[in-house]
Amino acid sequence: MSEHAREQEVAREGPVRPPWASLELLCSMPATIIRHQFTRGLHQGRVTRAQLDRPSVRRRIREAASPELDAVHGELHLVLERPHLFLPWFSGDCVRPAA
Repeated sequence: MSEHAREQEVAREGPVRPPWASLELLCSMPATIIRHQFTRGLHQGRVTRAQLDRPSVRRRIREAASPELDAVHGELHLVLERPHLFLPWFSGDCVRPAA
């Protein structure tokens, strides 16, 4: 599945998925998509995924985050620098129920 198709799969309206299914889909995505989707509110879509691959752009986003976000700067750093480690924190370690 292409990056764009995966991104569309997450955004598509449809039947509600169980949380673990959505998390599995997110975990299958490249770091660039995770990083871009979870920081969209900070850059309002003005920054592309390719731009977010540059450390200087990620640093500027962290520096520009409002003081109200001080409590979550650790999480912001995690989503920008280590997106796949951010997902378990975000999900509250949501796991698929045993069959």
